[in-house]
Amino acid sequence: MSTPRRKGRSDPTQLGPKPVRVAAFLGSDASDQRSNKSDLSPPPADFWSPALDSSPLNPFFGGGDYTLPYDRVRTVRSPLGRTTPSLPNSPSAVQNASTVANPQSEPTAPTFFDKQYFDEDEAMSEARRQFLRTYLGGVLLTVATMLTVFLIHWGAVRNVPVEPLNGVVVDFDSGVVGLNVSMAILNTLNSPNIAWNYVPAASYPLGSASLADVVWNEKAWVAISVNADASQILNDGLLFPDSDYDGTLAMTVFFNEARSQSIFQSIIRPQAIAVLDAVILGFAQSLAVQVSGSTTIPSVLSTSPQTLVQPVSYTIENVLPGNRHISSIATSAGLLYLLMGSFFIVMFGHRARNRSGLNKQLRLRSLIRLRFASSFAAFFFLSLFYSALVKILKLDTAKTYNRSGFLVLWMLNWIGMLAVGLALEVVLTLIGPCYLLFFSVLWAIVNFAVCINPIDGMSRFYQFGYAIPFYNMSQSVKTIALGTKNQVGLNFGVLIIWALISCISMPLAQRRARSRYRRRCAEEEEMKRIQCEQGPGAASLTKRTK
Repeated sequence: MSTPRRKGRSDPTQLGPKPVRVAAFLGSDASDQRSNKSDLSPPPADFWSPALDSSPLNPFFGGGDYTLPYDRVRTVRSPLGRTTPSLPNSPSAVQNASTVANPQSEPTAPTFFDKQYFDEDEAMSEARRQFLRTYLGGVLLTVATMLTVFLIHWGAVRNVPVEPLNGVVVDFDSGVVGLNVSMAILNTLNSPNIAWNYVPAASYPLGSASLADVVWNEKAWVAISVNADASQILNDGLLFPDSDYDGTLAMTVFFNEARSQSIFQSIIRPQAIAVLDAVILGFAQSLAVQVSGSTTIPSVLSTSPQTLVQPVSYTIENVLPGNRHISSIATSAGLLYLLMGSFFIVMFGHRARNRSGLNKQLRLRSLIRLRFASSFAAFFFLSLFYSALVKILKLDTAKTYNRSGFLVLWMLNWIGMLAVGLALEVVLTLIGPCYLLFFSVLWAIVNFAVCINPIDGMSRFYQFGYAIPFYNMSQSVKTIALGTKNQVGLNFGVLIIWALISCISMPLAQRRARSRYRRRCAEEEEMKRIQCEQGPGAASLTKRTK
C-alpha cells in the first residue's frame, strides 16, 4: 500500500526518469492515488482557460491521461528554497510550456572573447565597420589638428616682422649735423625691418623729451632725436678745442624694451645700432675731409682728438626696461598654466556631475546654476593661488597700481580664466569630452600664438589676436608689472565680453544637449522594441537605414 502524500507537496526530485502526472503538480486530491492510474480523471472543464487549451504552446494539456516526462517539466524554486512546479495558469507556466514546445528558443548566456577579427558573421562585420569608422575618423581629425596647430604657430614666428616696424627721426638741430644725420638714416639699407620716418621738430614742441612719450605710448618702436645745438657744439669744438667734448650729446635713441623683449633684442636694438654706427662713421670721414686744411687741426688732435675721431655719437635711453623672468612666466607660459588649470576644472566638473547622476536628475535651470557656481568658485580660488605663486616668484605688482597691484592681477587672472574656461564648458556641452581635447589644443595655440610676437609685426591674418583673451591678459600683466601703456580697462572689457558670451551660450548648449539626450533615449527604446518583436537583425538593419 502506497504511503499517502500531503496535498500540493509533491517532490519531483524523487520521481527519477518516470513519467510525472500533471495532476500531481496541480495540487489535486488525485496525487494521493497515483498508484491507481485508472482513478485519475481530467481536471474540471473550467480549470484551463480556452486560450490556454487551444494554444499551440500547450500541446500536452488536451484531455485524458496528463502525463509528461519529468525531464521536460520546469520547476520554480520558492523563496524558502523548495522546488515546486509552476502553475499552468501563471506567466511562468506559459513560458515553460513555450520552452518545452521549442527547446531551441531557450535564452543562452552571452559569450565573450571567442571571435576572430575577420569572422564573417553579421555581428563582427558591423563591429569592424564601427571600429574602422571611429578609428580612421580619429586619425584624420588628429592629422587635421596637427596641421592646423603647426600652420598657426609657424606663421606666428616665421618672417617676423612681416612688414617693417615704425621708426621716427626728428631733427631738433636744424644744422649741418641734423641735416646730414637725418638724410643718412632715412637712406640707410642697414635696417630692413625698420621703416624710418622723418617727423618735423614742430610736431614735438617739448623737444626730445616728447619722443620718450611717443615710444612709451607705443606709437613708434624706436625714435632718434638729433638734439638741439648739436651743430653749434661741434663747430665750437673744432674752433676751440675742449678736452671735455662729448659727441654722444649729439643724438639720443629711445627704446621701449618692455613692449616686446624678443623684438627689441633681435630686431630693434641691433638694427638701430647698426644704422647709427654707419652714420657716425660716414659723418666722421666726411668731416675729416672738410677740415683737413684747417689750421686748428693740430690743436684739436692734441687737446681733444675725439672731436675728429667721433664728432657725433648717441646716447641710448631705454624708456621701459624689460624683465625676461616676467616675460616668460607671467605673459606667455604662465597663461598656458591657467588654461591647463581651466581645462582640468572643466573635466573634473563633468566627471563629478556624471558620477553623481546630477546630469540626469537636475532640472535644466538647476543644472546650469550648478555649472556656473562650480566654475566661478573653482576659477576664483585657482586664480588666487596662481597670483600668489607669481608674486612669490618676485613679480613686481606695485609698478603701476602700488599696493592694489596684486588685487588687480588676481581679478585679471580670474576674469581671464572665466573667459577661456567657460568657453571650454560650452564646447564640452556641444561636442562632448572625447573631442574637447582637440578644441583645447586649438584654443591654446590660437591664444598663445598672438602672444609670441607683437601683432603689428605679424601678418594681417593675426589681427584677430587683439580680441583674444591671452593677448589682453599679457598686455595687462605688462602694465601691472612693467608700467607699459595702460590699457587695463580695455583688456578687462574684452575678457568680460568673452565670459558673457559663454554665459549666454551655456544655457542654449545645455538645452540642446538635453534634447539630444531625450531623442537618443527614444531611439534606443525603439531599437529595443524592434529587437523584441523582430529579432536583433531587424534592429541593426533599422539603425543602418536611419
